[in-house]
Amino acid sequence: MCAGSNPAEGTTAGIVLWSRAVETRTASPLPKSIIAGRIPQQPGLDGLRAVAVVAVLLWHAEVGVVRGGFLGVESFFVVSGYLITALLWSERSTTGRTSLAGFWLRRARRLLPALYLLLLVVLVALVVGWWDLVARARGDAIAAAVYVSNWYQLASERSYFAETGQASPFKHLWSLAVEEQFYLIWPLLFLALLALWRGDRVKVAATVAGLAAASGLAMALAFALREDPSPGVPYDPSRLYYGLDTRAGGPVRLARRQDAAGADAGAGVDRVRLRPGGGEAGPGG
Repeated sequence: MCAGSNPAEGTTAGIVLWSRAVETRTASPLPKSIIAGRIPQQPGLDGLRAVAVVAVLLWHAEVGVVRGGFLGVESFFVVSGYLITALLWSERSTTGRTSLAGFWLRRARRLLPALYLLLLVVLVALVVGWWDLVARARGDAIAAAVYVSNWYQLASERSYFAETGQASPFKHLWSLAVEEQFYLIWPLLFLALLALWRGDRVKVAATVAGLAAASGLAMALAFALREDPSPGVPYDPSRLYYGLDTRAGGPVRLARRQDAAGADAGAGVDRVRLRPGGGEAGPGG
């Protein structure tokens, strides 16, 4: 069901995309000990993000000329993977280590206040104007608060593509859940790969490329081997659409590009660092 089907859901879709754009506008600031500090603003990625936001909004508004506008969400996943990896590389290159606690704390400071404000505002709006949605949205709000909306939708057997009745206004938070789960898992995997390959960036990049390919292959095979529940009931690909495992190909794909950038003459991270006093960071997750 598209977001245009009821006002509460449409409003929430716009707020989620706006908050994502703001959140990706300035990549997570690095510790003060890092003099270079931030990733420079990249106009090309700003433009990509803007196009992605417009495409998603038009698709949810059911504008007929926009086909596949949902791919804008994938664009955010890809950009997030690139910039989060750039931050990890930069911190390690500058300080010789990567603080997982610091990284996760910065993500919490940037993401949680906006998320909880969104949940509070929408819940108040539901109580005032859409009381019939309150009971259904309660579980969605709890899942969104801990960034497991994607798995909650699957556990509740709610199809992304064939939902009946009014959709929850928090349905769109599944994509933020995927990103946050990536933020939790990717730094651990990143450090594990560095330890495994003793910091060899070429080998790390090759391994990440293999992981991205495996994620895409898993999605393709699952869809190719699908079986319709019955002759009159088509296969529902919601599991492929919501899953972190099948969605990981997006953020990991450009994480690989960032890894590979550091392999050329051992100077890759220096290319994304900004001189002291530089501007804001580019879009990132």
